Amino acid sequence: MRFFYIGSAGPLSRQPLEYLLSAGFEVCGVGLDPLPPDHTLSSPTLVLHDVDSLDVLARTKDLPVVALTQPLAEVLNAISRLQPDAILVSCYARKLPDELLDVVPLGAFNLHPSRLPAFRGPTPLFWQFRSGTPLFGLSLHRMTSQIDAGPVLASQSVSMPDGITMTAAIDRLSGLIAPLLEDGCAAIRAGELGAEQHSIDASYQGYPEIADFAVSVEWTAQRLFNFMRATEHMGQVYPCRIEGRQVLLRHALSYSSDQEIPTQAVENQTIRVSCTNGTLLASYYQ
Repeated sequence: MRFFYIGSAGPLSRQPLEYLLSAGFEVCGVGLDPLPPDHTLSSPTLVLHDVDSLDVLARTKDLPVVALTQPLAEVLNAISRLQPDAILVSCYARKLPDELLDVVPLGAFNLHPSRLPAFRGPTPLFWQFRSGTPLFGLSLHRMTSQIDAGPVLASQSVSMPDGITMTAAIDRLSGLIAPLLEDGCAAIRAGELGAEQHSIDASYQGYPEIADFAVSVEWTAQRLFNFMRATEHMGQVYPCRIEGRQVLLRHALSYSSDQEIPTQAVENQTIRVSCTNGTLLASYYQ
């Protein structure tokens, strides 16, 4: 089976390609959006370990690289000339044109970092931490004209320990790539259509806005702690209504599932936030 691979920066794009190559699949080319020399990463997407990692890997393996920023006709011609059987996509933030989904005989498939149909969209890890979901995951689904809504061929799940950073969460998800693609590629080869997603369980979220960093004492202390720890690299404050006034929380320091938190010496001014279930200790801006 011959794949054309599409991705972006970061380990959740690089590692699926590494799996295909190590597992003996033929990869005929890689599609990506080239970054200009003076690029800036303005969107709060996944943590990026090395912004050129996928491009570097492709060129190291002498794989043809197709710039997806070209006119669509040129992209379609370039991919058609490579004669792939299927397209595999991982963590590519832009919607692929329908014409691109139909250019290969077996179809196009996307590796998405959530347990579909929940948390469709470009930044699912942010929203999973915000919602306090107990299980994270990866799903491999057939791509359709609707974003992240196609039938699911394989999925894997994992829990996240308290206080994990976004970088560490991505690394934890990376451990699911090999078993997911082993099952998924077998399903693609066998011509399986996949399990239809149930719209009643579906949710879609776009890129986070500043208002999405607001938190609530109605959350559990654990949820509040984990959301702040996972997203603190984004450099935002966390507005929270506490006893009738708005407090701008800064860093989550610790939490307790009961109402008692041991006193600890910290340099920044701290506040104890009584939540629905437990207490959060955090620094805040005066």
